[in-house]
Amino acid sequence: MKSVLVLLDGFDEYPDQESTETDIYHIMKKNMFRRFNVILTTRPSCVPTDFAPHSDRVRLTGFGEEARRRYVEKAVVGTYGEAVDRIMRKLEENPVLDDLCQLRNQLGHEFYDQYLRIGIFVEEEELNIADSPNAQIHIQYNTEVHFYHKTVCEWYAAHYVAEELSGGNNVCIDELLQNLDPFDLQYLYRFACGINKIAGQKVIQYLQEKKESRKFAILCMLEEEDKTDIFLKSVCDIVSTVRTDIKKEDSKLLQRSTIQILDIASKNQIPILHLYLQWSFSGFDGEDIRLESGLCLSSLSSVQKIHINVGGTEELSEEDVIGLINYGIKSLKFKAL
Repeated sequence: MKSVLVLLDGFDEYPDQESTETDIYHIMKKNMFRRFNVILTTRPSCVPTDFAPHSDRVRLTGFGEEARRRYVEKAVVGTYGEAVDRIMRKLEENPVLDDLCQLRNQLGHEFYDQYLRIGIFVEEEELNIADSPNAQIHIQYNTEVHFYHKTVCEWYAAHYVAEELSGGNNVCIDELLQNLDPFDLQYLYRFACGINKIAGQKVIQYLQEKKESRKFAILCMLEEEDKTDIFLKSVCDIVSTVRTDIKKEDSKLLQRSTIQILDIASKNQIPILHLYLQWSFSGFDGEDIRLESGLCLSSLSSVQKIHINVGGTEELSEEDVIGLINYGIKSLKFKAL
């Protein structure tokens, strides 16, 4: 092997981080695998004090607008101003990317208190006794704060939702779910459908009544144990009676849900009336259609019509057109492109 990289991620979470008898310790000290490259990540408060003498330390700081621009100029496009401006605008248009480029210097007490109140943060008093001859005069209490991963929170919330909807209580489902955005809390809905069949049926009906979440309802159906004719009829209702859109501005979750629906329809030879790629077509990965989001759409053996939009200043290449025709004719039901 020419080189080996060992990544010790989240060192501050290791249970035996202070031990000098572990392989981790000896790898850091270069007592083991001296020719290996080692990267260690940790919170600043837990940086190990004992590591190889020839080590570089990098501290993560904010990645503000000016720093981002310098990085784009240096690593991506050079000093070509128009291209830099275009990339910067794209970053600002995407709130997730924009947030990832920033580190908050300070969060107010309101933020902390709110997370404590709703149970995501949990405070614990921990007794800290110093390891010294006069330990009794160095006893102190520290406040430890833990947080629960969002998916874990959704799992417990799903149990509550399932219990409320499946019990004898006359619960108004609109009031219970009105503030629970399915595209932000998708696992809550999916867990609830898998936990209890009665609750699942109510949740799925609730989602199907809302146009923006009809496709997501299918993902919730997949959580149920029984893949019945009712399930396939719901798929048929979505793809065989109305146009199926995959839009550029759709979230990845929505696009992925739609692709799964189309795949189920194809495998069960349910006719796909009309597939519309609205500004979302990017090209081909082999025989699969590649979307702007990076997701891929495999061959559909039951599609009848494919409709594609590309940008006003762009044109489909000859290879793209041939690829689309070859993609469509794999379906015996294919009629129009």
